[in-house]
Amino acid sequence: LGMIVREAVTLSLLGGLAGALTGLALGLALNLPRRRIVAIDGDGSLLMNLGSLATIGHYAPANLLHVVLDNQAHDTTGGQETVSGTIRLEEVARAAGFRFCRRVSDEAGLAEAVVAGWSQAPVAIPSASSSRVAGM
Repeated sequence: LGMIVREAVTLSLLGGLAGALTGLALGLALNLPRRRIVAIDGDGSLLMNLGSLATIGHYAPANLLHVVLDNQAHDTTGGQETVSGTIRLEEVARAAGFRFCRRVSDEAGLAEAVVAGWSQAPVAIPSASSSRVAGM
């Protein structure tokens, strides 16, 4: 995973901009088609802007990987609970047009999904955060 990420434009931790990452990642993917774009998002941030998934599905950039760290909380605003425990984010992404969607629960599963997914981008990989790995 580390080798793949080093070769990519990596977007992560946009504190104070919850909900903005998916649109920003799409813009980069469309405007930098020769670069791999990795968006590392939170479930709370993604839930604030679910409509962006439909736009990504429509344009289907082949260079975009979207990893969602799901801890069932809006961490940047105080840890309020999200609804990610009652919906399947990977199914939402699939319905929006993402070609490869896989839920993973550990680092090995994430690495495997990243390698498998690049050939089928755009990719959505909801993943449990360290606090929820055992429960996924």
